[in-house]
Amino acid sequence: YPTSLENMLKQWYSIEGAWRAMKAGADQKLKEMGGVEGPYYETIGLFRMNVMYTTPIDVHDGNAVIPDFANGADFRNDRMFYGRYAHAERWATGRFPFVKKYMSTDFGKAHCLHSERFMSKLIEDVPWETRPICFQRVGGGGKDLYNMTAGKKEFRKGDCAWYPPTPTIPATPGCGEMKAEFTKLYLADGTPKRT
Repeated sequence: YPTSLENMLKQWYSIEGAWRAMKAGADQKLKEMGGVEGPYYETIGLFRMNVMYTTPIDVHDGNAVIPDFANGADFRNDRMFYGRYAHAERWATGRFPFVKKYMSTDFGKAHCLHSERFMSKLIEDVPWETRPICFQRVGGGGKDLYNMTAGKKEFRKGDCAWYPPTPTIPATPGCGEMKAEFTKLYLADGTPKRT
């Protein structure tokens, strides 16, 4: 903290911005089709752009899918999602509107804005499921993909607690330890403070 919280907020703005761009394009296509009702897309995938996916992904194999790492009794993976339109919309656009409600709960007061714990409550009533999806973070153009340690290439950081089926790509444990204290960066109406 505060870098992790700032990064989380940047992630939220980015995801919501991607959703708005997708929806604007889809709404335009529906308009061109004579004002057809309903979502243009039935299945939506929201994927990070700064990673290399090391396992196959079939976006049609579930209604609300998250990777099977960084999940637990009270936390859900917040790094990628695919599934039906309504579930994807909740995952992508429900974060900022849910902050005030979440922070008023005993759970929210105890855990503050820890991203995966927040996500567990945001999608609590979504029939989510997991798939063995793994990805590794990469730098611009892949140039920062590896660290050189004693002359050997090693990944800088991974997000899988297991090894993907690619022997040349080792994985390291993902989710770090939760920060004990968070300073509340939200006003009473849930609007992020600009510092």
